[in-house]
Amino acid sequence: MRKTIIDNNYQKIFFVHIKKTAGTSINATFINFDRTNYNSENWNENGRYLKFINNDTITVDNKILTSSKFKIKKADYFYATSHEPFYKYKFSKNTFTFTCFRDTFKRWLSFYKECFKYKKNNAKHPIRNKTDRLLGKSFFEFTTNCKKNLKSDLLNQIYMFSPNYNIKDALKNINKLSYYFFVEDFNNGIKFLSENLNLPLKSIHVRKNDFDVEYTKEEKNEIMDMLKLEYQLLDQLKNGVL
Repeated sequence: MRKTIIDNNYQKIFFVHIKKTAGTSINATFINFDRTNYNSENWNENGRYLKFINNDTITVDNKILTSSKFKIKKADYFYATSHEPFYKYKFSKNTFTFTCFRDTFKRWLSFYKECFKYKKNNAKHPIRNKTDRLLGKSFFEFTTNCKKNLKSDLLNQIYMFSPNYNIKDALKNINKLSYYFFVEDFNNGIKFLSENLNLPLKSIHVRKNDFDVEYTKEEKNEIMDMLKLEYQLLDQLKNGVL
């Protein structure tokens, strides 16, 4: 875990949102920083999070929180987040940038569950334009299809920091972040952010897509092989190789 102590002179916070790495929980934590009575049941009370996602921008305690590409590029925010790769943005020195990583197989399985649920429930979500046709009849078939047609999501933890899926380049960009942590150490990550950003952040966990997915041992081994590049990146991060 990279820990960068800052001098509290930051004016902006930017969260690089890798898909299926507890981003909903992180965003919910930040957009509720002014509250003390929220938890996993009432974190979206009054639809605050939905407003943040659907309307792009909300104001909390006179601070702008946004997911709007327009506002991000104008640097008009206190807290912002995006699924866009880190290298597509330029940040001022007074911006605290961070991200969260997750075990590769667990992240990918969670992504499949989300895509499966969206199609099953006929949800209105833009990701369906890419994933519905790739779902196939199983998790394994979906993974195989994505390897050929949706590599940027299959290896999203690398792609967010290297368009060419180059580990060395990804590590260079990750090293530019103020901080990163892992889903597996979520509570300590939020605690560090709260203490060093001087914000009363309260860690919450938003759980979704809790159902079983069938796959054989052989299929898992093949999927792990398709994900091995990302595991190599995470191993280096965990070992402090930057």
